[in-house]
Amino acid sequence: MKKSLKLLLPLFILATFIYSSGCKEDILNNPITITNPDVKVYRNITINEFITASSLSSIDLYNGVAVDANNAVRDAELADSTAIGSGFDRFYVRSGDGTYDPSDAPGQETKFVPFFNTRNTAYSQAAFDTITYIGAPGNLVASDFYRYSLYSLGRSFTSTDVRVYGFWLKGKRASLGLSNEVYGLIYLKAIPSATIGSDYQLVVDVKINTKGLNDFRETIPAP
Repeated sequence: MKKSLKLLLPLFILATFIYSSGCKEDILNNPITITNPDVKVYRNITINEFITASSLSSIDLYNGVAVDANNAVRDAELADSTAIGSGFDRFYVRSGDGTYDPSDAPGQETKFVPFFNTRNTAYSQAAFDTITYIGAPGNLVASDFYRYSLYSLGRSFTSTDVRVYGFWLKGKRASLGLSNEVYGLIYLKAIPSATIGSDYQLVVDVKINTKGLNDFRETIPAP
C-alpha cells in the first residue's frame, strides 16, 4: 500500500502543477475588468429642431441631457441651416455659446473635430463603442479641435455625412470650477422624424472623460 502511495504522489504533484498553470493562463488571457470611473456614457439623447424657446433643441453634453433652447448650461444646440419648406432642409449642431448668432443667450463654448472615417449611412453602434481615443493616443490640446459646429445633414443620413465627432467642452471647466478639461465623443445615431414639415429630431450617444484624458474605454482592467 505504501509503495502505491509513493508512485501516486509524483503524479498528483504533476497534475496540480498543470492545473495551476492552466488557471493562471486563463486569468492572463481573460483579465477582470471594471467600469471606467473616468468615463460617462449617455445613450439615446433626443434633441429637437428649434421651434420655441422651450423646445429641447439644445444639449448639456456634460450631464448627457437635452435642455431648452436658451438654457445657460447648454454645450451645443441644433440649428436649421435653411428655412423649413424651402427645399432641401439642412440641419447642424453648433457650439452652445451662440458663436453663429450673438443674439442667443450665452451657453457653453464647445469645439469639435470630425472623424472622417465614419462617413457611412449604416455606421453602427458597435463601431462607435469601440472608439477609445480622439485622433491618436496621447494628450489632447486646443488645436486638435477646430470647428464650432458639425457639418450639416438632412432628414436621412447619406454617405457623405460624418457620424462621429470628438469634442472639447471648452466652457465647462471655468463655469463648473472643474480641475480638468472635459473631452468627449458624440455619435449621430438616428434621425427618426422624416416627414417634411414635422419636427426635426436627432438622436445621439455621448461619451465624456471627466479627467481630461484622451481615453474613452467604457471598461478597463481591474487594478
